[in-house]
Amino acid sequence: TWKRVIKMFYQAHCKLDSMNRHGAYITTYVPGGVDPKYFVNGITSASIQLDDSRRISASQRGLIYSLFNDIRMWEGRGHKRIGIEEIKAFMKARFCLQAKHQAFSLSNVSMTVAGEFIDYLLDFCFERDIDLTLKPFEISRTVRNYLYLCFKHRKCAICNKSNAVVHHLDTVGIGMNRNRVDHSKKLLIMVCSNHHTEAHNIGDETFCKKYHVAGIFVDVATLKALNIKGEYGEEANV
Repeated sequence: TWKRVIKMFYQAHCKLDSMNRHGAYITTYVPGGVDPKYFVNGITSASIQLDDSRRISASQRGLIYSLFNDIRMWEGRGHKRIGIEEIKAFMKARFCLQAKHQAFSLSNVSMTVAGEFIDYLLDFCFERDIDLTLKPFEISRTVRNYLYLCFKHRKCAICNKSNAVVHHLDTVGIGMNRNRVDHSKKLLIMVCSNHHTEAHNIGDETFCKKYHVAGIFVDVATLKALNIKGEYGEEANV
């Protein structure tokens, strides 16, 4: 365990050697070399951020600016006292500080960082019950883990209403005690009471096709944080 952390940033070239279920072995070459004082017996701890050569997509940029506008309307309570550029600067600075990212431009940021920024903006909106202009299915096309964010914040994945409930797409079984089920091994989705009733009435397959959604596996920590009681063993999905 290192008692102090030294932050040094190098432009390096990485080669993936092999992978197993525990991690990956990577060979790293740093042009110009590094200062040996940061190594003890030739070993040091490091944080690696892999560069995504793909640039931000048009759909990502469009979603980001839509979220900026939703936040602007919430901050200004419908008035135009706050501009998009002001919200943009504030949210980017807040994200970079909390995520420890360097400053970036939305004109050419990597697709990976853009995705992380979108997740951050959605988290911000969900936590404050900010109304979203775009429909959930439009957002889910761009946001890979949109359904997880809905689950985390108890938002309906269909209409975005708060205080949603858990719906099992993997049937628990009639008469089974749900408190004795390992929910992390079940396909789940968050839905409001109206859409929960509809799912039961028309069937899960028809429901998922109608709204272009699917169930997800949710980690045990999130399930416990939401007070979803179950019997979670060591082999549960994490």
